[in-house]
Amino acid sequence: MQKYANKQELMDAIKKTAKFFVNEFKEIKEVDKDKYIDGVECTPSQMIAYQLGWMNLILSWDKDELDGKEVITPTAQYKWNKLGQLYESFYKQYEAYSLEQLMELFSNRVEQLILWVDTFSAEELFSQDVRKWASSTPSRWPIWKWVHINTVAPFQSFRTKIRKWKKLNALDKSNKIRKFEDKDLEPVMEIWLNTNMQAHDFIPKEYWLSNFNFVKEILPSAEIYVYEIDGDIKGFVGIESGYIAGIFVSNETQSKGIGKELLHTIKGIYSELSLAVYKKNARAVNFYQREQFVVKQERTDESTGEVEYFMVWKK
Repeated sequence: MQKYANKQELMDAIKKTAKFFVNEFKEIKEVDKDKYIDGVECTPSQMIAYQLGWMNLILSWDKDELDGKEVITPTAQYKWNKLGQLYESFYKQYEAYSLEQLMELFSNRVEQLILWVDTFSAEELFSQDVRKWASSTPSRWPIWKWVHINTVAPFQSFRTKIRKWKKLNALDKSNKIRKFEDKDLEPVMEIWLNTNMQAHDFIPKEYWLSNFNFVKEILPSAEIYVYEIDGDIKGFVGIESGYIAGIFVSNETQSKGIGKELLHTIKGIYSELSLAVYKKNARAVNFYQREQFVVKQERTDESTGEVEYFMVWKK
C-alpha cells in the first residue's frame, strides 16, 4: 500500500488523483452514463456513485463518533460481507442525477474531505487508536489508511476502469438509439403488446389485443426512438409534443438500463416532459419518480377504469 511522508502529501495525492479521475468523464455523453459495456462491471454513473458512497461514509463515521453515537462500519444495515448490497445502495442513491451533477458532487465532496483531513495533526492522522471507527479493524488502522483506500486507491483503479469503458464504448457499434423507420413497425408492435400485457396484468389481455391494430396504424405518426442491439429492436419510446406515450423494453432485456437511456435521450431534446402511468404499475411509477418526475394529478383512465398518475418532469 502506498505510504505518505506527511499530511500534505496525502492531501495532494487525493486532490491529484481525484482530478485525473473526474476529468475522464467530461467527454462522456449524458445518454451513455448508465450504459453497461461487456468487460466493465460498472456504468460511468455507478463509478462516481461508488466514490461518493465511501467518502460519505468516512465523513459520517467521524461526525457520528464526535457526536457520541455508536459507529458500526461500514453501516448498521450492511456488514462487511454484504459489500455488494452496499454498493447497490450507492448506485440507487445517485441514479437520478445527471452526469454533470455527479461530477460536481464528486468534486465538492473531495474538497470537503480534504478540509476534514486537514483538521487532524500529523500525529493524529498517522497514529493508531485516535478514532474508534478507524480502530475497528483487527490491525487497528490509523486514519490515513482509511482515507487512502477510500480515495486515492479507488480514484486510481476506477480511472483505469472508466478509461477501459471509454475505449470499449468507442468500439461498440452494436448498441444504438435512432429514430424509428418503417421497417421497425413489426418488432416495435411486438414489444408494445408483450410489455403491456406483462406490466399491466391487472388489465385483461383482451384490452391490449383489441387495441393492437389501432395503435399499429397511428404509431408511425408519433416521434419514436428505438434502441437497437446488433440490428434487433429491444426497446422504444414514443413521444408527441413532450408527452411520453410510453417507454417499452423487451422482456428479456429489462433492468439493463435501456429504458433509462431512452428517457435520457428525450430529456436531452425537451425541457419539459409529461406522461400518464397506472397507479398499480408500481415499478414504472418508481422509475419515473427516480427520474425526477412529479405526480401532478391522480385521475381515472376512462378506457380501463384504472387509476393513473399524470406526471411531469422539467429540466
